[in-house]
Amino acid sequence: MRARDLLGKAAEVVTFLFAMFGGFLTGIAPPERVSTFAVGFGSVLALILFLFLAVIAKGRFSRQRRRIWLIAAGVLAAGTLASGLIYQQMRDERTFFYPPESQAEEFLRGTDYQPKALTEKMQRSLSVSQLVAEYGGPGNRHLIWSEESLRRSRTLLTFVFLALVVTLGGTIFCLIELYLATHPTRAKAGSAKPRHPR
Repeated sequence: MRARDLLGKAAEVVTFLFAMFGGFLTGIAPPERVSTFAVGFGSVLALILFLFLAVIAKGRFSRQRRRIWLIAAGVLAAGTLASGLIYQQMRDERTFFYPPESQAEEFLRGTDYQPKALTEKMQRSLSVSQLVAEYGGPGNRHLIWSEESLRRSRTLLTFVFLALVVTLGGTIFCLIELYLATHPTRAKAGSAKPRHPR
């Protein structure tokens, strides 16, 4: 397969990865501007991973080699499950919807409250969205959480999301290579040269 064809195939697979299940991965990306970076960088990482696996998958698949690929797929699948659960928990802890009435948009939040904001939240039993509204909206989040806490939320959510993308993509790519190696199709016939009458 030529380099251009391989890149085209890789791009198709990565596009499918982010489009499958109604754009599931794109939909759960960290909110705000972080989403653009996370999805873009995740796509690049998935592309690199696909090309890497395509290179090392070349050649005949012996029984031992198939076993190694199957184990790799299993490990990556376990990583997908773990990173997915961790990401969901962290997303619940580090994001909020605003405004409180409609929950129209999702925003990042910190976990370390400023003393005054924490006191007000506890005394008045306010939800996170209500507390943000009391302080004038998401633009004043630094008055509720420390800048370091907000930055940490952004970094952690991005990191775990990328781990989810890489492990999920790796699982799918490994299984595709395994399937193609163990179930050679007759699609190759399409690439066979036509025989011309003499």
